[in-house]
Amino acid sequence: NERLWKPSTVDKWGLENPPPARAAMHARIAARADTMLRRGFVAEVAALRNDPALSLATPSMRTVGYRQIWRHLDGAYDHAEMRCRIQAATRQLAKRQLTWLRRWPGLTFAAPDAEAFATALQDAL
Repeated sequence: NERLWKPSTVDKWGLENPPPARAAMHARIAARADTMLRRGFVAEVAALRNDPALSLATPSMRTVGYRQIWRHLDGAYDHAEMRCRIQAATRQLAKRQLTWLRRWPGLTFAAPDAEAFATALQDAL
């Protein structure tokens, strides 16, 4: 009596139900940005600036974080302002992603931990 996965019945999954409250999400974004900055994100972008093929016009350098750090390294603003701009851009991206997910018909949300997700998936099969 094996259950087979059926793409028509279980093909769209989102983690975390319901999505986090805005304040909690903003706190997680701030913490994640700070961790990335502590772990050398600025040094990474500084090194990438040495590649003549890269500039602010390059799609990869226009992504959240890279663009703000690049501008900081250009002297457009100080470290504190860069940090605030990274967090603001990340919050905007998260908001767009949640809007997109909420409009996705048939999306099934599951808890973000591996065991709960596996249980929800098994139950759906």
